[in-house]
Amino acid sequence: MPCEVLEFRFSPDGRTEQLLARRLGTNRYLLDETPVTTLLAAFGDTIEAIARADGVRQFVRILTPSGLRTSRWRISPAALVSAEWWWMRRELRARGGHTEHVYGGYVTVHVPVDSAFDADEWMRWVLQRSEGQDDDANY
Repeated sequence: MPCEVLEFRFSPDGRTEQLLARRLGTNRYLLDETPVTTLLAAFGDTIEAIARADGVRQFVRILTPSGLRTSRWRISPAALVSAEWWWMRRELRARGGHTEHVYGGYVTVHVPVDSAFDADEWMRWVLQRSEGQDDDANY
């Protein structure tokens, strides 16, 4: 099943977002990236969304959660290119996790729910080593 760029609406305010997703069947989609405009769904979730006449898919609910814990941070561009960030990503991937970043400094980290990987601890380490900051950037 190929990945496609599809347009979704997650809130009633009319905002839409284009996301990479896979069609799994009627009104069923696997998200291949995390929406920026909502916390309702994330990477790896299988969702129900109803296609409207204008082609936008209206989010209804999560059918199957991804099995990942999701955390988000705002970090500097310097941290994104640091050796610490790349080391953390390598360690996370080795444990079945995934990372994303958008807009230069908004980072999403997905950790398998059964993993002992502590994303908060790792991000504190990344920020302290790469920027000399504390961890107040978590949102």
